[in-house]
Amino acid sequence: MSATVLYALDAWYPAVRAGVHSLRVLGEEARADEQDIDAAWGALAPGDALAVVERAGSARSRLARLGRRDRLARISARLHGAARVDRWHVLPNTGGSHVLLPAARAGFAAGARLLPAGRRRSRALRSVLAHAGRAGLAGRLGLDELLVAAKGPLDPAGVPWLAARADLDVTVALGVPGLFRKAVVLASDGAGDVPGLVKLSLTPAARGQVRREAECLAHLGGSGRAPALLGHGDTGERAWLAQGCLAGRRSPDALGPLHFAFLAELFGRTARACALGELAFFGAASARLDALCGATGTDSTWIGAMAGLRDALHRGVAGGRLPCCRCHGDFTPWNLLVSDGRLMAFDWEFSLPCAPALHDLFHFHVQTGVLVRHVDAGRLLAELDALAAGPALATLRELGLEPADLDALAGLYVLHIATFDEETNRIQRPPFAQVDWLRRGRTELARLLRARLLAGAGRGAARKVRAA
Repeated sequence: MSATVLYALDAWYPAVRAGVHSLRVLGEEARADEQDIDAAWGALAPGDALAVVERAGSARSRLARLGRRDRLARISARLHGAARVDRWHVLPNTGGSHVLLPAARAGFAAGARLLPAGRRRSRALRSVLAHAGRAGLAGRLGLDELLVAAKGPLDPAGVPWLAARADLDVTVALGVPGLFRKAVVLASDGAGDVPGLVKLSLTPAARGQVRREAECLAHLGGSGRAPALLGHGDTGERAWLAQGCLAGRRSPDALGPLHFAFLAELFGRTARACALGELAFFGAASARLDALCGATGTDSTWIGAMAGLRDALHRGVAGGRLPCCRCHGDFTPWNLLVSDGRLMAFDWEFSLPCAPALHDLFHFHVQTGVLVRHVDAGRLLAELDALAAGPALATLRELGLEPADLDALAGLYVLHIATFDEETNRIQRPPFAQVDWLRRGRTELARLLRARLLAGAGRGAARKVRAA
């Protein structure tokens, strides 16, 4: 596979390092010697860029590199006066994604913040890499390396926020190839301080997500619960947004007072009441289900569970009005930070302006239950009942809800997230086994919630109204 494709250079580099017209890649199949690199550089026109891939190779070759002078450092020094030169250590990530950590010591340590934080192993790797960067050992980790030199003069195009900070090191996290792929570019200075990061869409669907997140951050400006929006716009066919970086420790895996306070505040800022029939959230999920019912190859068990849940929601909620508010959309521990006793959230790209209340609470509970604690649907519901009757009761009442309301609201969440993911996964094959875990858990949740709704346990939600 071409390195240009593997690292999506054609998609993000011209926007990040403004004015690059085309890229030539050396070293992707066979190691290029320095004469080859010099000749390729001499043949480039202004506005073109040369990428050189240095493969780590086998364990033996990794050990051999420990005592060898850094070849890419020599090349970088030679080209530096005539080009914009970037060097990265390439860290393969899950599902075909990559993180490009800058060779600069402070940038390497700062860039480790972009590694996944969802699992204990990932958090340990992040800590190891950050310490290696600070100790100046980044080049001895046996990672593939990438050098990109852009031949000037360059046109002043690309992401303006980054173009104005061309002296900064950049870390690039390339998301999983597919429908919603984005590049996340973290900028750091020589001291390792991070003034902000940029999200850049790499696909049409991701363009909508980036624009949605920019709109959301603009709406939440000054709340202290989300990153500050520093700028947004389009460069060519790509949408971008620049945002400040939040600092803090990762959220606990269990829902607690900090999470309830966050959700209550978000509800208070954006609350409204909607009838089921006028709720776009429900209409979109219903339309997706209809389309999936008519598609070939859809699992009949899944269809039956979701169609049954939709029918029960129509019976249990129709005629009433539902408390709704803006939701984060991916409210999970790995997207949340705690600082000074206050919870903050980032990655608002799945945010919706009007979703049934407690959508985020259900998402947190189901995602951590299935992916972290590996519990079944019956236990998830039992835990939700205990949460509503105890730790979350005061928050529920602050939102104008009672524990009996949760079944209908949980059912709306399950119908939305299950149909959204099913539609997405029919377009692209998911690279993670966890997708199947969630699908099975949501199918069983739909079946159990349908039974409870038809028994009348969830009808309270139709009667509860809190004026926006």
